[in-house]
Parts: sequence; structure tokens; C-alpha cells
Amino acid sequence: MIVIFRVFGIFTNYFGGSKFYIELQEGASLRNLLDKIDMSWGKSLPPHVWNAEEKKFNLGVLLCDNHVDFTDDGILLTNMQEVYLTYPISGG
Repeated sequence: MIVIFRVFGIFTNYFGGSKFYIELQEGASLRNLLDKIDMSWGKSLPPHVWNAEEKKFNLGVLLCDNHVDFTDDGILLTNMQEVYLTYPISGG
């Protein structure tokens, strides 16, 4: 299956682009996506963004789709699901 990983703002500098198609096994979880991110970009991400030891984004970095913020790395992903990486934006 394919997950569309989109990054915004300053994150485009760290990832070298803004939209990536990441191939995962059918039934993959967010943990599987985080592992792929670690393998592809983990060493180039700054410590205030990426926790290399736990292989996940630090607090203050928002990983979400159109419906929910991802806080559980066991959540299952679906084919062609878009996952967004950004800093939270406040306003109203």
C-alpha cells in the first residue's frame, strides 16, 4: 500500500521536498511509517523535531490526517491515506 506523506513549512527543508509516496505493507500502522521515516530521513532531522532514540516526532510537532491527530503509533493506516507533518497553528 502507499501512504502519501506531506510536510509543510520549515519541514520541507529537512525532508528535501513536500510530498512523498511511501510504500508500506498492507495493514501497516503508524509505527511502520515512523520506522520508514527514520530509515529515510532520521539522521538528517534535528533533535528538536525527531527523537532518534524512540523513532518518533517530538511533542510540539503535529502528525495528523484530515480527521485526527496521531498520538497512538499503533493506529492502522489505509492505502492512499494522506499523513501531514506540521507545527500546530493557533488562531480563530
